[in-house]
Amino acid sequence: MRRIVMFQGTACHAMRRTYSGGGTAIQLFDAETGDPVAIATVWLSDVKDYSENEGMYEALVGAGIVKQAPWGVAHGYAVSPLCELIAPVPEENQFWEAVSVPAHKEG
Repeated sequence: MRRIVMFQGTACHAMRRTYSGGGTAIQLFDAETGDPVAIATVWLSDVKDYSENEGMYEALVGAGIVKQAPWGVAHGYAVSPLCELIAPVPEENQFWEAVSVPAHKEG
């Protein structure tokens, strides 16, 4: 069963991707349209919960995708929580097969 992530009033599906330097990235897509909504992570292996992504950490914990973190990592003017990925999140090649929305073509 696909988990729904409610982020800033939008029901989303999560897709696992890989940053160019390695490491897991999680991207959210609108569950109805398939449009990209947000990238939930930063390349520190933590959750981006600041700026336009404020509330992302609570959304992912609430959906049961990541385990609540006891600490975070300071970078620049922000502190991001370190998290453990605890739910299966499909990779890009499996993502569009698993959701019933049109595939979004990135430009």
